[in-house]
Amino acid sequence: MRAVRSDPRYSTDFLMVPHCCLSKKSPPVLGKLSALALAGSIRKIVSHPEPMGKSEYINACHGNATSAIRLYVWNIEASAALWGGFSVLEVFLRNAMHRQLAILASREDWWNASAITLHHEQAHMVAKARVFVASSKGPSYSANDVVAELTLGFWTSLLANRYHQRLWVPALNQAFPHWNGRRGVLQQRLERLRRLRNRIAHHEPIFTRDLALDHADILEILTSIDPAARDWVAAESRLPTVITVKNDTISGIRAPQF
Repeated sequence: MRAVRSDPRYSTDFLMVPHCCLSKKSPPVLGKLSALALAGSIRKIVSHPEPMGKSEYINACHGNATSAIRLYVWNIEASAALWGGFSVLEVFLRNAMHRQLAILASREDWWNASAITLHHEQAHMVAKARVFVASSKGPSYSANDVVAELTLGFWTSLLANRYHQRLWVPALNQAFPHWNGRRGVLQQRLERLRRLRNRIAHHEPIFTRDLALDHADILEILTSIDPAARDWVAAESRLPTVITVKNDTISGIRAPQF
């Protein structure tokens, strides 16, 4: 098989089998045959027909299997690079919102307060979280245990129009002390990020998105909660670098890592 000249670690120009996997020094767990089998499996992934037609990766690369596999691996790399920012965003978001709701209700388990009435969907989410926590930690679980179990979708839903007068005006606006825009814009951006997070969690393609804009949204929302958190993510995130090497990765000049 013909090696990719642009990167000596690869021994085939369309399956991207790492050269180390085909050498005599390869670990016995991944020898030549298993490496070829792995390469074949990867090719099936990027070539597998989707409900709406050919693989998105194959389509994006105009039928070029070599580039499609590289794009697939880059997609994994970009997805992994986003997780750090999402982790910080979600924790700071739920903690800030929980803090203000607890103040409003004068109790940590604010979902049980008469002053706060949740709609059926959100009440069901809380009940489901409580059942899960009780089954895993016993009846002595804390309010923080429930908060940690509530999803990003739950917190985003509390910023919807239906909760504007009930929660946003008296409490939740204070969870975002540096937000200068409208609540609806904040909710829309969080919803957009939530959908991106779910796509990543389900290993779906994200390469067609403007990931630089997604990254900027994460940083802006973190700034509105705690500027120090924003600076932390901005300093630690490798996503900007991953974005800049996308074309070199697809062309084979640069090898992806994840």
